[in-house]
Amino acid sequence: MLFRRDCGAALAAGRQTCKSEVVAFLSWSFNFLYLFLNFIKQLFADKSFVRALIVFSGIFEYAQIKPIR
Repeated sequence: MLFRRDCGAALAAGRQTCKSEVVAFLSWSFNFLYLFLNFIKQLFADKSFVRALIVFSGIFEYAQIKPIR
């Protein structure tokens, strides 16, 4: 639970949370989700990066790594 200064009266009245705590948490969550989805969109908009990622993932998938003894 997040605590803020303006929630003192709400907590003193016996409520578990106050409106500003919930709004701040949801705002932070949606902002993070927006930034993450925007990052994914920009990542896949760069076609050359996606091609390179596919090539390297194929190389690593078929590579046989032997332990050094």
